[in-house]
Amino acid sequence: MYALHPVWSYWLHRLSLFVYYIILYFDTSLGRLALFWRIATLMLLSKEKFEELKNELTYLKTTRRKEIADELEYAKSLGDLSENSEYHEARDNQAKIEKRIIDLEGIIKEARIMTHTKTDIINVGASVTIHKKNDALIRELMIVESEEADSATGKISVASPLGKALLGHKKGDEVSYESPAGTMTYIVEKVG
Repeated sequence: MYALHPVWSYWLHRLSLFVYYIILYFDTSLGRLALFWRIATLMLLSKEKFEELKNELTYLKTTRRKEIADELEYAKSLGDLSENSEYHEARDNQAKIEKRIIDLEGIIKEARIMTHTKTDIINVGASVTIHKKNDALIRELMIVESEEADSATGKISVASPLGKALLGHKKGDEVSYESPAGTMTYIVEKVG
């Protein structure tokens, strides 16, 4: 089986998302074609993040929906709905919860569990040790999809400037990218 280079795979994924949204925006009658593009753009998630999203979905569908329904019932009992701020707030919360449920269902339906094979090339799922050029501070990072990114735990998005710059490089490479503070240059110490 032919495998794409991680950098090409990432950009092909992003291009297919772009085409999908263009099709949806300009012509909803092309729904089947849009669905085809969306299926081709599965999201890679770690097993832990996948389980976390499933748990969040279960919580929202069971516990949180019931809480919102109770809030709506209470707000209705207060009287005139046109000037009832509790009712409007509960309706806004309900809309946010329903949107999040739809988003999570879509992510879970289309996500694939990330299986990172040991390779010397940086791709999604790779653990990377880098240090800033002319600086001794070493950073350990993991390249993940945007949904899973958390800078506090060292998980950076593949869509971030540093994530994009690291893709496709290997140990010993010098990686540069533009940031608001100017050009940042890092050296890859380890890929694992």
